[in-house]
Amino acid sequence: MSEQKHRDTEEIMDSLDGIRRATPAPFLYTRVKARLQKEGRTIWEQLGSFVARPVVTVSTLILVLIFNAVIVVNKEKSVESSRIAITSPQDNNSYDETSLLAATTSYDYVNAEP
Repeated sequence: MSEQKHRDTEEIMDSLDGIRRATPAPFLYTRVKARLQKEGRTIWEQLGSFVARPVVTVSTLILVLIFNAVIVVNKEKSVESSRIAITSPQDNNSYDETSLLAATTSYDYVNAEP
C-alpha cells in the first residue's frame, strides 16, 4: 500500500518538472488600468451594479415567493368553489370528478396521431 502511494507521489512530482511561469497577454495591465480609470459607466453597468445588490436580490426573491403563494391560494379557493358548485344540492344532476374530467377533456391520449 505504501509502495503504491510512493509511486503516485513520485509520478505527481515528476509531472511538475516542465512547468513554467504563466505570462499575461501583452498590454493586459494597461487595459485593466484604463478600464478602472474610465469615468463614465454605461446604462448596463449601472443596471448590473444595482441588480447585484443583496437588498434588491433578496427583496425580488421575496416578492416572487409572495406572488406564487397568492396564486396557489387563489387557485385552491377556485378549485374548492368549483367543487362546491358541482356538488351543490340545488343541482339535480350531481357529477363526480372523474365524469367531469372525462366530459371536459377533448384530447384523445391513446390515439395521439393527427
